[in-house]
Amino acid sequence: MKFGKFTFVFFCLLFATSSRAQIAYYENFNTASPDILGFIDVDGLTNSGGSTETWSKAWSSKAFANAAMYGDGALRSITSPSPPTTTPSEDWIFLPQVTLSANARLVFEFQSDSQYDHWNGHPNLEVKISTTDTLFPSYTTIYTVTTSQARVSMEHVDLSAYAGQSVYIAFVNSCTSIPYYGWKRISIDNVAIGTWSDHDMKAFSFIPEDYAKTGVSETLSGNFVNMGNETLTSIDLNYRVNGGAIVTSTIGSLNVLQYDTLKIEHPTDWTPSAAGTYTIEMWADNLNGNTDGDNSNDTIVKTYTVYDKVTTKRPLLEVFSGSNCSACSPLAADIDTFGNVWNFNAANGKISNIEYQTFTGDPSDNPDATARDDYYTVTGYPDEHITESYDYKTLLFEEVRNSWYPFFDFNESMASAAPGFIEMDMDVSIEGNTVTVTVNAMPLKDFSGDNILHIAVCEKEYTYTGGATSQTKFKHVMRKMLPDASGTPIGAITDGVPITVTEDYTFTIGSVSSGSYNLWVGMDNIEVVAFIQNNSTEEVIQCAAMGPADIASVEEVGTAENSGLSVYPVPTTDVLHLRSDGNNPIASVQITAISGRVVLNEQSTDLSSKMTLNTASLTSGIYFVTAYGQHGEVVGVEKFVVR
Repeated sequence: MKFGKFTFVFFCLLFATSSRAQIAYYENFNTASPDILGFIDVDGLTNSGGSTETWSKAWSSKAFANAAMYGDGALRSITSPSPPTTTPSEDWIFLPQVTLSANARLVFEFQSDSQYDHWNGHPNLEVKISTTDTLFPSYTTIYTVTTSQARVSMEHVDLSAYAGQSVYIAFVNSCTSIPYYGWKRISIDNVAIGTWSDHDMKAFSFIPEDYAKTGVSETLSGNFVNMGNETLTSIDLNYRVNGGAIVTSTIGSLNVLQYDTLKIEHPTDWTPSAAGTYTIEMWADNLNGNTDGDNSNDTIVKTYTVYDKVTTKRPLLEVFSGSNCSACSPLAADIDTFGNVWNFNAANGKISNIEYQTFTGDPSDNPDATARDDYYTVTGYPDEHITESYDYKTLLFEEVRNSWYPFFDFNESMASAAPGFIEMDMDVSIEGNTVTVTVNAMPLKDFSGDNILHIAVCEKEYTYTGGATSQTKFKHVMRKMLPDASGTPIGAITDGVPITVTEDYTFTIGSVSSGSYNLWVGMDNIEVVAFIQNNSTEEVIQCAAMGPADIASVEEVGTAENSGLSVYPVPTTDVLHLRSDGNNPIASVQITAISGRVVLNEQSTDLSSKMTLNTASLTSGIYFVTAYGQHGEVVGVEKFVVR
């Protein structure tokens, strides 16, 4: 069973002169004095923050610590005028004069992101060239990037038409904002002008996990770019751990054209045998049977931590919004896109989401929502909180579409990646209009401080047409916190000491108005989000969720008159006995946590109708056991609880 998958972020000096690569100009913007002629802010526009945005203001050694180019500097230009205007941003950066050889190219890394999706398709960046001087009229546009994209892309411009000439190249932010408010920012990095060898595989960018669990195999993979002139059909992919033996595998049957990106997994997994800090190097060579023409951009060295006890940390996105908030509607559409892909609030989903409709005049506002609003001291709408790192956020959202949104209120000191140290499950039962929620948490380490366990009952979706915007569908809206917005104080958390909290509430259906906890749709539309939060730092330590489908499945299994399987004792601690109905033989069993994660597979030794399982390794929580017959057919499914 695999615990996770590593995908490395590769950063290094991307371009360097080699025997086969001739680089006339290179700048990575890692220092305070980059090799450029200067910046000019032509438009002089003032953004909504009250300051003039130019290229010169944007770059620093930490400017891109939250994105795929992280780990070094980058140049950034922001368009955020107030009020909106049709005037282009016109922020220029000028490169030094360069004499071009035959087949010269301009290569650079590019990324853009915007506050709202309506910026997509607007001009981002123009590349201009002059063969005479640095005066504006002498420049001609030779390349334009127009599409917003969260991933760092490798942009390349053919300069062969200017071979033998001495030229000046400029980058220009040409964004406009009409008719929208908000902001858009573009970034460039690792700008190079020159010629490249026939064989050059550059390690490129992706977002990694930086943790693992002892004894669990990890698949190592990376993103590479073919910088060479020749199409790649085969490579050797290598890695080594702590300077040890090199693990090499030949990857064939490729068709990687020049500038194409190759995401590839190493066929040989790595299994850490002990907790501690490990360093892994990974690189590609033997390109089409040839030596790589530029070894300076091949290898990444990454250090991360291996734990004996660790689980996945599930992020919680809390959003403060409202049906009368004009800026909230486009954000809701963006978040909805994420939610559909990442299965918000499902037990097996990637992220949990709670929406609080606290903007003035929203009928879904109530005292619990207002209390959370006050807790975060919300002053403007929409307002978003997710206590995860930018790295992890990019990992989650960049796969959804070519746009990610850095307006989330991240606290980078709270979580640098996504290891979790509390295993958390829920049991949700519904009887009439009463919902009962039991949260089981098993700490894997100590947590000091004033910690609170919160339970939020939300509605998955409802329709409301009385707002001041075009939005009529509202999702994941909190209707009641259990017991209230203050939650259940649990104080300091101790490794290995289980936490169990049970709360219930009886809802009224319909007649929703501001101040009420009533439901819009009904009990079959509720979803439950539980989270443990440090009350002082605001860090959400762990989160769990169940959607309507999860709650229904628990109810069906838990109340089925004939599930095909009997289990006892329930709850259990270290042993679970199974017996199939009708004396059907049991060939194998599988146990899954309520989140859907498989935690145990075991084969029967005698094909009898009875089987005993050792559950001592399972943490406290709710589980499902599925028994299979000798031909793979399901004999029965039953729910049980481990205390």
